[in-house]
Amino acid sequence: RSARVAPRKSVRGGAAVTKASMVEVAQIANQGAEIASIATTCFIITLIGLAFGFVLLRVEDSVVNGE
Repeated sequence: RSARVAPRKSVRGGAAVTKASMVEVAQIANQGAEIASIATTCFIITLIGLAFGFVLLRVEDSVVNGE
């Protein structure tokens, strides 16, 4: 059985089809701890921003109703 390469189809939306070597995949896989750390930091920053936004809404409500 011969190894046949399937013809590439054009992809809508500008998505690129690439072939990654095993070395590239291994390099990305080794950075899992760094990726998790950055994702956690982004999640915490988002939660802080939400909390701060709700505090500002309460302050605004008390200022408007206190007048």
